[in-house]
Amino acid sequence: TYTASAFAEARWNRFGGRVGGTGRRLDYLESGLVNLDHRGFGANVQAYYRVSPKLRALVEYNFDTVRFIDRPDLDGYDVHQVRGGLDGEITPKLSASVMLRAMRSASA
Repeated sequence: TYTASAFAEARWNRFGGRVGGTGRRLDYLESGLVNLDHRGFGANVQAYYRVSPKLRALVEYNFDTVRFIDRPDLDGYDVHQVRGGLDGEITPKLSASVMLRAMRSASA
């Protein structure tokens, strides 16, 4: 598996945002799975508000696409995800990440 990703983040007062992208290639070593080798590319956008110094409320959108290598008979697929939630320290002894997610997947 080969993976590369890059992200950029900006903050202003209590608001912030993050954008990024990823790319990956998965090559199976087992002969029975070689036909499932694929490439994937994705993008991510996130916006957040700092509720407190260690707790943030956020909303995020992800897009990911997968294409199979050397298999024109297999369709790739696209995945769209929207998430929202809280991330960080709720009390001095309690940290959590609570997210709600909606996802849609479709053949390319």
